[in-house]
Amino acid sequence: MSDTIITFRTSEEIKKSSKELLQKKGMTISEYCNLCLEYLVQTGNPAVKKLLIAAEDKEVEQILKLRHKNSKKPLRVTLDD
Repeated sequence: MSDTIITFRTSEEIKKSSKELLQKKGMTISEYCNLCLEYLVQTGNPAVKKLLIAAEDKEVEQILKLRHKNSKKPLRVTLDD
């Protein structure tokens, strides 16, 4: 199998920070991206889940998890816009 190049945009700050963090793990950005893509191909699922949550929502989520843990009933949550 021959290699190909994928190009994408990110901020200089993200590039620099991720490069430093990955170097500490003995990995390049390219190796990390390849691992993520391999995971996607093998499992059919992304290696990460995109979830944006506000600080207040995070607090509510923790309360719900605690209540669920202490309850025998199934957890059902409905969020209205």
